[in-house]
Parts: sequence; structure tokens; C-alpha cells
Amino acid sequence: MTKTFFHGYEKIVKQCTARSQLWEDPEFPAVQSSVFYHQTPPFEFVWKRPKELSTDAVFVSSSERHLGLNEGKFGDQWLMSCMGCLHRIKSLFNHVIPPNQSFQDEDGYCGVFCFRIWWCGRWKEVLVDDRLPTVNGKLVFIHSQSSNEFWPSLLEKAYAKLHGSYEALKYGTTYDGLADFTGGIVEAVNLRQDPTGSSQRISKLLKMTSVVTCTVDLQTRKNQPERLANGISIGVNYRVCALEKVETFNVGMVQLICLQHPLGLGTDYIGMWSRDSSSWTEVPTQEQDRLRLHRLNPSQFCLVGNELICGDLSSIMVYGNEVSLLVDARITLSLYALADSFHINPQLLIICEDPDDVIISLSQGSIMEPKVIGFTIYTLSKPVTNALGQEFFRKHKSLFTSQYTNSRHLNNSCHLAPGSYVLLPTTFDPGQEASFVLRIYSHRTVKFRPLDIQPAVVSPVILQAPGPLGGKEFDQYEAVFLQLADEHRSVNAFELQELLEACLPNDFKDFLVSLKFWQNAFRSHTKEKLGILRAERLRDALLDVGYQLSSDIISVLILRYMRKDGTLRFGDFVSAVLHLSIAFRLFEKKSSTMTSNMKLGLAEWLSLALKC
Repeated sequence: MTKTFFHGYEKIVKQCTARSQLWEDPEFPAVQSSVFYHQTPPFEFVWKRPKELSTDAVFVSSSERHLGLNEGKFGDQWLMSCMGCLHRIKSLFNHVIPPNQSFQDEDGYCGVFCFRIWWCGRWKEVLVDDRLPTVNGKLVFIHSQSSNEFWPSLLEKAYAKLHGSYEALKYGTTYDGLADFTGGIVEAVNLRQDPTGSSQRISKLLKMTSVVTCTVDLQTRKNQPERLANGISIGVNYRVCALEKVETFNVGMVQLICLQHPLGLGTDYIGMWSRDSSSWTEVPTQEQDRLRLHRLNPSQFCLVGNELICGDLSSIMVYGNEVSLLVDARITLSLYALADSFHINPQLLIICEDPDDVIISLSQGSIMEPKVIGFTIYTLSKPVTNALGQEFFRKHKSLFTSQYTNSRHLNNSCHLAPGSYVLLPTTFDPGQEASFVLRIYSHRTVKFRPLDIQPAVVSPVILQAPGPLGGKEFDQYEAVFLQLADEHRSVNAFELQELLEACLPNDFKDFLVSLKFWQNAFRSHTKEKLGILRAERLRDALLDVGYQLSSDIISVLILRYMRKDGTLRFGDFVSAVLHLSIAFRLFEKKSSTMTSNMKLGLAEWLSLALKC
């Protein structure tokens, strides 16, 4: 068998073969909650394996017929369209659905099937057993019309496993599906906004991308029909096969676009330039031969460019990761959005050597509770090495701000002149955090890297107290003490705290002076409520104390000291300051005497020390 699988698949096959048993997926069990997590269906699902449903079950049919699918109970047309696009690109199909899988015992069948889906910035191995939900002995979700081909049903199950249930797929979109099945960027372009420019853009994209599709979008209209008058189905993603200018006898040059049904079904298109339309009699024979009209299959047809625009078609472009001209860079991000904490969002330096139209893709990993996300770009006068502070963003206007959406994938195109830029991905609402993947696609060379701060002590953290006080000053402290003390001239812990707060401004103990200094820094960043510091403001508060810290170090401190409500109290803040003080001091003491057995930089040392 060709080595096309991940280690996890081969391990399960080996274990099941040794035990002579069929695999049952413990992560996605055959129970009601794997189908519906919210609704309660009026019937019980019976889970059956393909060999129980068909005597000649096959995983992938060897015939080159069209892909006929039944949508099942949820009516997930979007997912079927994505499967249709996947089925048309064999190299991609074999990547997502590794070959050499079957239901034959001699091929090592043990009830497990492997898929690859682009998920959170990487190709993820998804393993499922082949138990499928049925009612009255029939499959209830997406399945092949041929009744014996089962890859569509099992791919849907793998996709449902990633989402947590079959029900969660009801809220999916074509954009998400195409991105997850291709690993590329999906972008929607409204053809009516720029008909001439859109035609040029589609022509360019067809030369460089894996998939270009278009669909009729009439969601804003009431009483939406299933088809347009010319027979084009609404909501179906037709594959764009070609864009051609054709010379005719009477009309002159005509712009045609060749479309194909994603499932390979015979089209019901009845307009001009359909496969058997009389319109082709106006085209010279040599033009028909050039277009290879005789090779159009029943699922293909052509449209006049103007008819395409008037039909409210929007084009969805999938930029395949196979294209060598595209630069693909990604990083996992944690995002925040707040006016005074905007600068603590991840900052990414972009350097363009030549003018270019780039596509920026921001994807989030959250499925059930997606955040509203977007990004902003600023122009730099010159490249920088460290992350920019709050002052920069107060003084400079942004060059470009994307739309904000709660979709899993956000893509925007923008033109960048030669120069340096800083890009900040953010959430729309303040105080939110999640993991994200950012990718930049460009036709030319683009340098791209994250910006951060090197840990350092930028100002004294432990302050020196003023010199000894005279008798008069001491008498003032004694008067305050006597007001708080009992008849035995003693104070409890709470009274001591009051005494310290009253006397700190003029105290002569280094620690107490420093403590007051830290308290002022803490209070200056507790705007909503005195005594409570939001976690996203910890970096700036520590900078005021004297510690310049990188994102990794701040993350360690937040995980260690943050409370459940996402805040820190003054005691937590003091503990963090003291912990940092010890860690920096030990590093300074040991850095010159470290042996060759272990060598750590300051950032690595701080990260390890703060986890102790």
C-alpha cells in the first residue's frame, strides 16, 4: 500500500487488525448527540456501516461518471457544491481523500477511514469510523445517488466531527467549505459593481488558481424562486471553466463564460449559448473548433457576459496553495480590541519591494462561538525591529481597515506600494482572545514577520528611600500610629495596612517606597474599577514599573496570576513584579557563569523561571 496516510491511521489499522475487530471512534461516538447537539429529533438514529447498507459498497467509484448526490435531511447544498468542486480536481481530491482505502478485507479494511481537511492553518488528519446514521435503513444525510459509493457520506462525517456534530453543519457556508477542502483563500467579488474589471480579473484568476466558481445570490429578495428564467439554479456554485471572446457573423465580438454544474449534472439552462442553442450558428466553424465546442459535456453551458452580470452572479475565487507565484506566510495569533490596548494586538511587519495587489486572509479557529474579527494596516516610514507602542497608533492614521465579520475566514484585497507596513489583526469587541491564522498571498516577493519586544529592565524597579528623617517628621508618623493603635500600642494587619497607606509617601524603607511606586503604576491602569486590573493592561502597567516584556512572557504571567474573571488584584500584581525581579536578578548573576551544558537567552530563562 502506498504511504499516503498519517501515523494515526496506520496505528489504528495495525491495532484493529491484530485484534480482528472494527474500529469505533471514541471521540465521535455513534450516539444521538453526535448528530444533534441542540435539537431533539422525533426519531432514533440507527448507525450502520456501508457493508450493512450495500452488498457491493465501494469507497470511491472507479467510473468517470458525474457526481450525483442527495442532500439529505439538512439540505446542505453548500456542502454538496464544495464536494462537487473537490471531485473535479483529482490531485486535490486524492489529497483530501487519500486513495487505497476500501471496504475489502484483503485491503486491510477495519472500519476506519482517513481524510485531510485544512483546519486552523494546517492540514489536519481526521479519522472516522464508518458507522453512519440511518432511519428506516436509509442514510439521512448527504449520500451518493448510486447507493454504493460512500466517500461523500464519510467525508461529511469527518467534517461533522471537526464541527462537533452534524447539526453544526447547518450553519456552514460555501466559503468555509471551499477553504477547508482546498487549503486556499476564498474571496467573493460582486460582478455588478465592476463588470468590465471583473471580467479581466476572472480571466487572470483562471490562469493562476485552482477553482473559480460563481453563484446567483438573491437572498435579499422575497419569494425567492429556485431558478432564474434562463434555468440557472439559485444558490448553486457553478464552476467557471473558461472566459472567451468569440467572433460572430452579425453581432461582432461577444464575451462568453463557460460554466459547469459542480456535481456534473445535466444542466437545465435554456438561454442563449446553451450547448444546443441556435446561437452557435452565428459563430464561424474555425471559432467553434478553437473553443472545442464539441467537447462540451452535458453539464457545461455558456453565458453572454452581460447576461451573467444581470443575473446577480457573484464570483467566488479560491486561491489554491499549489500556485507557485503566491507567497504563503502564517502565524497563530491571540487578539484583543480596545482603544487604549490596541497596540498589544499582534503586530506583523510587511515589507514590499515592488507595488503589488495582495490578498490578506485572517482565519479563526472558533467554530461554535466565532468572534467578530478584522485587521488594520499602517504605513511605516522605515522598517522597525520592535513592536510599536501606544503613542504610534494615537498619532498615525491607518492605511487600510478590513471589514469586520464573525465568519471563520475573512479575506480582503488591498494595494501596497513599495515600502514597510505594520498589520494588526484584532477582534471587534474588547477583551476577547482566541487563536487565529494569518496568510498573505502576493504575486511578488513580500517579507513578512511578527514584531515583538525584547525583555529588558528599562528603569529601576526597586527604588531607594530618602535619607533618615528628622525628629519632627518622625513625630508625625508616631501621631498617626497612636491614632490606630490600641492601649497596648499594637496594631492588627488591617490597621497596619492603613498605617502604611498613610505613611508610604515619606517612608524610608526601600521596599515600602517601591511598593507605593508599584501601587501608583497599578492604579493608573485600573480605569473601570479601582483595585482591579484587566489582564490586557498588565503589559503597560509592568512597563510603567520598569519591565519591558515580550508577548510570550506576558502570556506566562497572565496564565499564572489572572483570576477567573480575567483580572488581577494589587496582590497579584506585586507577586508578578517580585517574581520578575528575582528572575531578572538570577539571570544577571548566572549568565556570566553558565556552563556549556545549558545555554539560555533571557527570554527563554524568564519563560522557564516564571513557570516555576
